[in-house]
Amino acid sequence: MADPVDGSLSLYEADPRGVIPLDRFHAPRRLLRYLKQFEFATDRDFAGVIDGCTRPVSWISPEIREAYIELQKAGHAHSVEAWKDGRLAGGLYGVHLRGAFFAESMFHVESNA
Repeated sequence: MADPVDGSLSLYEADPRGVIPLDRFHAPRRLLRYLKQFEFATDRDFAGVIDGCTRPVSWISPEIREAYIELQKAGHAHSVEAWKDGRLAGGLYGVHLRGAFFAESMFHVESNA
């Protein structure tokens, strides 16, 4: 993460890290009906997702942004995107390593996107 004040880079480790076990995940029918208003895609606008996650005071510095874009070009980072009416309504990005995906940040401009 980049310090929002001086831009210095530091490594942080979440303890414990949140894990969603997909083999037991259940989506309620109401949620599935709600999600039909969105189109979902991966890696369509990776840089747009990072930019959506960036705030005026953010841990996502220009150097970190560029590093993640390079990871995406190398096939190691991905974005999951929600689109509505042809525009990016929300998304998340992260790094994929073997069978795991490590989400780094997310945003939305539409409720529940």
